[in-house]
Amino acid sequence: MTNAVYWIWLQTALGYGSPKPIRILEVFNNAKEFYEAGPNGWLKCKAITEIDVEKLKNTSFRQAQDTVEYCVEKCFKILTLDDEDYPIRLTRIK
Repeated sequence: MTNAVYWIWLQTALGYGSPKPIRILEVFNNAKEFYEAGPNGWLKCKAITEIDVEKLKNTSFRQAQDTVEYCVEKCFKILTLDDEDYPIRLTRIK
């Protein structure tokens, strides 16, 4: 499974445009590692609150998988923060 599904799940839960995924990378190597850490691990990241944990727990991972499958079917390329082609300047936008 591609890391894109973890990023899509994360952004869906936290809100598109949220700066928290960049802060998560200060603690975890990638979105998959964050996902696998579970609720107790998520709280190790200072950017994540109890409210965020509830959002993460209630966000459908299956829906993120469906989104990736749709993109693959339509030949859309998904760029995530940990892709080498992801523009570094986009990570600096507040």
